[in-house]
Amino acid sequence: MNIRSASKNIRDLFLSRLFHRKFTLRRTKLAWGAVAVFVVTVAIAGIIHIFLPINPDDANSVLFKVQEGEGSYRIASDLEEAGLIRSRTSFFLYAVLTGRALRLQSGDYLLSPSINANAILRALAGGDIVQERITILEGGDLRDIAAEFEKRGFFTQEEFFAVTGYPGIDYREETDLPRPKDFSGEFEFLRDKPPSVSLEGYLFPDTYQITKNETAEGFVRRALQNFRANLTSEILEAIKTQNKTIFEVVNWAALVEKEVRTFEDKQLVAGILQKRMENGVRLQADATVVYIRDGNYERVSIAETQIESPYNTYRIYGLPLGPISNPGIESIRAALEPVESAYWYYLSARDGTTIFSRTFKEHLAAKERYL
Repeated sequence: MNIRSASKNIRDLFLSRLFHRKFTLRRTKLAWGAVAVFVVTVAIAGIIHIFLPINPDDANSVLFKVQEGEGSYRIASDLEEAGLIRSRTSFFLYAVLTGRALRLQSGDYLLSPSINANAILRALAGGDIVQERITILEGGDLRDIAAEFEKRGFFTQEEFFAVTGYPGIDYREETDLPRPKDFSGEFEFLRDKPPSVSLEGYLFPDTYQITKNETAEGFVRRALQNFRANLTSEILEAIKTQNKTIFEVVNWAALVEKEVRTFEDKQLVAGILQKRMENGVRLQADATVVYIRDGNYERVSIAETQIESPYNTYRIYGLPLGPISNPGIESIRAALEPVESAYWYYLSARDGTTIFSRTFKEHLAAKERYL
């Protein structure tokens, strides 16, 4: 073999090995690229399936039951069927990877399409089950609600008021107490509520299922969701037609809710109060005095009617600064459907019936007879 031939062989061998190395390197890069794409795809899918809720705008609570002895994959399947998670497989694998698959507890849970699969898994593993039921009565106020939760050991009244704001407080003047949490970004009906008042009036009266780990903010949000669900298109149209704000109607409704019982009486009282206001006469509603003194519903004294407060309708003209209770739908309708009458005065007899009077003289006689 001559030198030229040997040199050619060496060159061919070198080029062959160089080509093979480049080909191997390219193949390796392609393989790693495919792995990277796969990992990124799985990661994105995991984020979507686990950390993004099905519907962040649907905060309605769903009662979800986990049966005793039910396996985690069966639970995942039920969650998917209930429209609470995107993928049973992703949920199950995530439960296994996080060590929670064998820790899911039986019971009734309040879940929602607005919370993600990770939060749902935490709730099931933590046993955050429905523990009690609490009823907000029509006309109940923030003090009533806060006291009931504190009595049952869920959270303190101060923790509740830190979310709702303190009842009867004028936040135009108050600087030390916590201000109400602003939910207006979530609930459009709150956008005409002045920031100077609490959330009184908007916690819809109903029976609520309360979970073991209930928080003040979580409960308030559900009560506001309930208010929104009951604010029908018919009611909204009536408010718009009458050129009123939702806040104004809730304020009227909260007042008549505390003053009288039946729908017909509420309509008459709404008409009387509206007539008094339009004629520059103070409303003089006892319920507003009771609200600011946080007392019982016995007769209001003359001295109490002189308490300085923007809620005291014996001292101010027009409606109180904000609602004095949480009214039901019947009172909201009465506020939108006041009935005109010849009456200017009314009182509630001891048996709960309402006595209406045309003149102040008749009103004094009714007081003497019924009170």
